[in-house]
Amino acid sequence: HSLPQNGSAVGEGWEFHQTIVTLLQRSSHAYYHFLCETVPKVVLLYHDMEAHPEAKILVDTSFGNTWSIEILRLLGIDPQRVVERREGVAYHGGTVIFARPTPLHTPYPHLLASAAAELRVGAR
Repeated sequence: HSLPQNGSAVGEGWEFHQTIVTLLQRSSHAYYHFLCETVPKVVLLYHDMEAHPEAKILVDTSFGNTWSIEILRLLGIDPQRVVERREGVAYHGGTVIFARPTPLHTPYPHLLASAAAELRVGAR
């Protein structure tokens, strides 16, 4: 028995995407954690995302987070490619890519520098 597709009555609480990249990890909805732990992953994945235009990025915009989509836009990610996590929904796909979790409060300095450079370019 396969997982339900979008729009199916059986699929209540399920959401299917052909290719989905999940950037979720503990506290990824918080500004510091998103900026220092999630954005460097986006920089690493950017070329793969360009090569797969069907791919969506799953992010947590809970607790009033209105800036993560804007930061992704500055990195060149079209907001149409962003899936905002909703409580009670299980996400699945033909291909699911899990970014390796970053240790909390200890971002990788070289990845953080790459992300900062990309954000400066995107803000111009």
